[in-house]
Amino acid sequence: MPAGGSAARKAQKLLGDEVRVVSAFQNVAADHLNADDAHLDQCHVLVCGNDPTARETVVQLSEELGMRA
Repeated sequence: MPAGGSAARKAQKLLGDEVRVVSAFQNVAADHLNADDAHLDQCHVLVCGNDPTARETVVQLSEELGMRA
């Protein structure tokens, strides 16, 4: 683990606790997301964050794209 933690943790510290920060899609390669023939229904997305409502929003967005979150 980097000394400052994850990028999401650094963003949370920078933005403050009142801002909802969710980390997702870091485990799906950008070229896969951009591919015309991407099989997004085969992707599993890791979603992390300390706000359950914000996490659920990202889960729903992922599912709308056909991914499993």
